[in-house]
Amino acid sequence: MKITKEAIIDEAIKILEEKGDDPQRLTIRELAGRLDIGVGLVNYHFGSKEVLVNLCVKKMITGIVDEFHKVRQSLAYMKPKEKLNYLCLMTFDYLYTKPNVSRVALIYDLGNTSKDDTTSVLIDAYIPIVMDCKPSYDEHKAYLIASRVIYILEQSFLRTDIIKARSGVDLSQADARKEYLENLLKDMVK
Repeated sequence: MKITKEAIIDEAIKILEEKGDDPQRLTIRELAGRLDIGVGLVNYHFGSKEVLVNLCVKKMITGIVDEFHKVRQSLAYMKPKEKLNYLCLMTFDYLYTKPNVSRVALIYDLGNTSKDDTTSVLIDAYIPIVMDCKPSYDEHKAYLIASRVIYILEQSFLRTDIIKARSGVDLSQADARKEYLENLLKDMVK
């Protein structure tokens, strides 16, 4: 049986999910054992555990963005700004419910920016929502607003401890995230 790169990534994602989304707990030896392949084959396809983990995280985030589109369509009954708030909170909450995977994705994106990194894919998903909120915005203006919102959410997640120490706002708490986000969106999408 031929094992594809995709099959290796899928099995690695299963292991990550079983181990609390902690990339440090994924071992190439366990992954190879589950697939009944040699460690060398995994290393041949990916070169390093870091590359494999980043591909897994990207696939996981892409799945979340796909789910995001489905949720967005199911919220047709909401006003555009309510929908934006709901979806932003969903995104912000995801960062905190999957902190290890989120941290890996965000730090990787910071060092490897591209038009198809996970941050860019997420921003692109927000552009139509921003345009619904502000019909006078063209795609370029909507991109600027969407990117600001996503960058702030991502950096706020990465700096949760600093924000708490400096302001007393504990973003690890769902109610604090909701209030923080509502204030952010009021300022961003007037």
